[in-house]
Amino acid sequence: FDDRAALAPLTVELNRDVGSAGLYFDNNINALAFNVAQGQLMGLTAELLGAHRQKNAPGTPVFPVATPFRWDQVSASYNGQAVLDIRQLTLRFANNLELSYTLGLSKSAYRIKRTRPQEVTAAGVMTFATHSYWDAFLNQNEARLFFNFAGNEAPNRLTWDMGAFRFTKFAPLVNNAGLVEAAFEGRGTYSTTSAEALRVTLVNTQAWY
Repeated sequence: FDDRAALAPLTVELNRDVGSAGLYFDNNINALAFNVAQGQLMGLTAELLGAHRQKNAPGTPVFPVATPFRWDQVSASYNGQAVLDIRQLTLRFANNLELSYTLGLSKSAYRIKRTRPQEVTAAGVMTFATHSYWDAFLNQNEARLFFNFAGNEAPNRLTWDMGAFRFTKFAPLVNNAGLVEAAFEGRGTYSTTSAEALRVTLVNTQAWY
């Protein structure tokens, strides 16, 4: 964005209902993670690195009217084949930023800059129903990993498309008489086909951000 911030800054108001709100500004998003598990709504966590804070009169919140994405509205595919056995999933995009302080007249960070390249990862737990994913991990194959999250209200939709996904972990877990599951992790690499490591598309009726 400029010589002091790696990304365009944003402002966040946090109202703890104690008479005033905290206004956090000059923030950069270090990481975003989408989390969904069976029986649960999709959650989103954001890691913010900020430079400044001040007290502020609380604003009036505006809440979305659309329903959240649910666990039973997800379709997934790996290497063009449907994936039906995922029980828990975390999709994460990391900017890998850090605060940089200098000697001066402020306690706030002077810069927010990158420490290493951006990272795109997927992790979760699946029922161990086929050896194909384990083989892909052992052979370090790269293949397209695609998720589509559909909303209750049209046209709401979120897609997460990793054109060249590589497993970094695939660990079958055996617990007594239950189903055999496997914990997996992987990262998106640069795809020469799509010329990108990740494409995220959000479709909704929001007129502005």
